[in-house]
Amino acid sequence: MIGIQLAPLARSIIEERLKVRPGESLCIVTDTQSSPVITQALATAANAVGIETVIAVMMPRKMGEAVVPPDMVKAAMMAADVIINQTTQSFGHTSFMRDLQDKGKRALVMPNMTEELMLNGAAAADFQELKEITLRAGEVVDNGRQVRILTDEGTDITFSIEGRKALRLYSEVSEPGRSGAFPDGEAATAPVEGTGEGVIVDPYAIDFENIKVDMGYIKEPFKLEVREGFVEDVDGGSEAVQFRAILDRYDRLARNLGEFAITTNPKARPAVAIREAKKAWGLAHVGLGENRKLGGVTKTDFHLDIIFRRPTVIVDGREVVKDGKLLV
Repeated sequence: MIGIQLAPLARSIIEERLKVRPGESLCIVTDTQSSPVITQALATAANAVGIETVIAVMMPRKMGEAVVPPDMVKAAMMAADVIINQTTQSFGHTSFMRDLQDKGKRALVMPNMTEELMLNGAAAADFQELKEITLRAGEVVDNGRQVRILTDEGTDITFSIEGRKALRLYSEVSEPGRSGAFPDGEAATAPVEGTGEGVIVDPYAIDFENIKVDMGYIKEPFKLEVREGFVEDVDGGSEAVQFRAILDRYDRLARNLGEFAITTNPKARPAVAIREAKKAWGLAHVGLGENRKLGGVTKTDFHLDIIFRRPTVIVDGREVVKDGKLLV
């Protein structure tokens, strides 16, 4: 029954988002903790339009491990024209994903998706409406120079985006070398390296994209100090202690203020799942670590997103998000 309900959305992903064409090949990468019902729905939709499809199933990574596909799975992905990353964690901000893009592969990452998340919330957003909102937000980022983010919890951080352009993410991945997420909804870019200054206090949630970590919505005191574009100090409760320990396992580039995003999905439910919180209309996030696909120059197999609750985002003195409401 669920498979039947998923069929229209699976067709939309294959035909509208990925625009897969007859004669192309598709590799769906999944793991044993991900929904086989979703995998089957996607494969069936691809088969219906004459696409050669391979399903690669891997074991999920252990807690604390970086999510990098094994060599056999890498080979299958590299051999395909189009890749869907349906594992528990994302391959999105990894060097291997960058290699795929450099070779013209198209990739859609949809980590940790359940049947419920596929049928409701962010995934149910009207595609054209989401695209239009995201394009408007992208114009703000394209034309912006200086950004300031404020929250009632005490976050106050500034950075430059001068000369950087927005990556408009609304789940359309139709051009060679493009990657995106599903569900999606953000206008994102890379802050200019070395320009970030300020504090991040008690964020709403943290999404470790490509490392398996038992952390999500932040419940304890949490403070990051950013100086010259890097997180230099981490203070707070047990979550902050865990966060610091994770950063310490990586090189200094993992501390780089690597992303800024205005999020645009009007159907996303921030309290339901981190996947939806980081795309929700009127919120914003910053990221640490890898950012080359966003126009930055930082290369590292580490990326996370720090999501703000009811932020105010000011670009060149103009409020574009006010207390969690998008004004553009």
